[in-house]
Amino acid sequence: MKKLLASSLLLGLAVSSTVVASAAESAAPQPPAERPNTIYAEAPTVDATHYPNRTDVRTVVITTDPSYVVKNWTLDGPAVSLAPDNDKLETNFVGDNTFNVGMAMLNNVVNNAQGATLNVNAKGATYLVTSKTVPTTLNNSGTININSEPALAADGSIVGSGQPGTLDGNVRAVVKLNNTGTINIKTPVLNLATVVGSTNTGTLNLYTHELKANSQDKNPIPVNGPKYISDNYDGITTMVGELTNSGTINSKSGNMVIQSNKFVNEGTLSIDSNKFIYQNGDATGKFTNTGTFNIKPYQASFIGNVDNTGTINIQQKTPGQVVNLMFGDGTYTGGGTITVSGDLTQVKDLSQPADSDKKVANTDTVNFQGTVAGKTKIVDRDKLSTAVLTSDANPVVVNVDTANGGSLGKDAGFYGVANTDSSKLAKLLPDAKNANAFKWQLDPNAVNDNYALAMGIPEANKNLNQLLTATLHQRRGANPVANTENLWGRMIYAHDMLDGKDFVDAKTKAWGVQVGKDLKVVTEQGKTAATGVMFGYVKGKVDLTNRHGLMANNGAYSYGKTVAGDVKTNTVGVGVYHTTTNDEAKTYQDIVAQVLVNNNKVNGDIKANSRGYALSVENGKQLAKYNDWVLEGQSQLSFLHLNNKAYTVNGVDVNPNHTDSLLSRMGIRYYKDNGGKGAPYATLNVTHEYLSPTSVNIAGTK
Repeated sequence: MKKLLASSLLLGLAVSSTVVASAAESAAPQPPAERPNTIYAEAPTVDATHYPNRTDVRTVVITTDPSYVVKNWTLDGPAVSLAPDNDKLETNFVGDNTFNVGMAMLNNVVNNAQGATLNVNAKGATYLVTSKTVPTTLNNSGTININSEPALAADGSIVGSGQPGTLDGNVRAVVKLNNTGTINIKTPVLNLATVVGSTNTGTLNLYTHELKANSQDKNPIPVNGPKYISDNYDGITTMVGELTNSGTINSKSGNMVIQSNKFVNEGTLSIDSNKFIYQNGDATGKFTNTGTFNIKPYQASFIGNVDNTGTINIQQKTPGQVVNLMFGDGTYTGGGTITVSGDLTQVKDLSQPADSDKKVANTDTVNFQGTVAGKTKIVDRDKLSTAVLTSDANPVVVNVDTANGGSLGKDAGFYGVANTDSSKLAKLLPDAKNANAFKWQLDPNAVNDNYALAMGIPEANKNLNQLLTATLHQRRGANPVANTENLWGRMIYAHDMLDGKDFVDAKTKAWGVQVGKDLKVVTEQGKTAATGVMFGYVKGKVDLTNRHGLMANNGAYSYGKTVAGDVKTNTVGVGVYHTTTNDEAKTYQDIVAQVLVNNNKVNGDIKANSRGYALSVENGKQLAKYNDWVLEGQSQLSFLHLNNKAYTVNGVDVNPNHTDSLLSRMGIRYYKDNGGKGAPYATLNVTHEYLSPTSVNIAGTK
């Protein structure tokens, strides 16, 4: 009879049993000839049916082979321990493997291949540690899912794994990590220790539930009372050791603690927790951020040295619940960005009792109780309240707390530019009464990019619509009216630069088509009159530039042109025309009426549409003729009216008033008369706009 050795290692206690295999086991697939010492089963299932007379089996030792393969296994039982006898032995997972057990242990070297999936579902604890001094080497290129959660009874209380000496529902890992795949861990308590050389270039998702006495009570769990699992992620996550992250780490927990002498984030680190603490192991330790660190806490602290040349994004868990980000002992070295939330409007102080009426300005704050070096850019993702900026309630955003050890080093500081709810911008400056406290302050000379963009959109539509009105010769050519009914058409192309005197410059590229049909042509005594209909389509892109922008670079502010945004438009015009010519007087008159529809997209996806109409009257007269060369004088008066729809851009409500344009044109045209065939020509025009640009309401302010 074959014998299978079963042993367990539970918190230092070893239990072993000898199990006589059933007849079904002897029929298991045999290992390949080239790998005689490797268990290579297609889909074995280990559960109680294999051991009908042995209820005391607690651990299955799969093999003692130096390098063995686990492929497409499903293991159901009280516990599973992949614990080869030699520290150098390896477990190689390929295919899809699942362990549904009370407790799981992964020891020594664990390799999960690319494309492989390892599922560990433990009702008790999951351990990834070889011994107190030897970590488990975890090399993952596939997907690892670890769900270490207590079993629940019908009333929702925890049944537990029944394993002696284990804490129900936790993951403990001491690993040398090399993750290029995806690791998902979900458990009430997570302790993750990563040793020197650990790297993550893949994805780590770390989620911890809260264990509590009931759904309302968040006090500590009673030692001998019933326990329940919450439906939110309010557990405890602790990370210690050294780790370089060039991939993505996502963590959701109630409390998140990182203790490390060398934690390097070159990728994306996202932490959603009630409280967050980072602490160096000693004075030589350092948190280095060159990537993106997204943090959503109620309280957050860094204790020790921090280098930030990347971006730290502070995100409020609840609107109006401001975040206080604290940098404690050690040196903070800037060069990157810290993003805060806060519109500065007055909101209820959530730190006060529920019946309190105390209000505070809604803004996150950043406090330093150590040494500050370098310059850091502060970005506020909200629009600031102009009323608060100009009042005594304007709050401190960055504070170097000199009373508690904070100091501002030479050439160190904070700077930034923020949008407001008006046409103005704000910049971050030291407070007039305290050079170590920085506040947003209104700049009277700079114009908000949102305002410049809003001003530019109606003007851009007006210019594009005028392409469809055009002039008679642009529409019909050198010989605009014949003696018979004509079908005519033209291609439109425009590349214009418009320098705005007040706010915005516009660079336009447009193309389109326009076609028309004379419905009626009457010729009498040298006079010809043509009445017809026309249809036009123009597709354009307008890049808008703010002429009065404010820029901040490494602490220095300067004024100049900034990019306000772009508008992509599709314009349709449908109209009628009536054109008359007098051969004897050498004159013509052209009257046009059109209905216009503008479908605009601002910055790629925001709709800012308009509807309207245009009227135009144009007159021309031959002034002189020399041989076949003609000098012609022209005059034109056109009116445009557009109803502009409201929209929201960059979080700002924009309500433009209607657009009106009364444009006059005086010009001359010098051309060669060759009987209506294509001929060279030159034009010179002087235009004048009689009406003011469109007024725009931004956040209720003009």
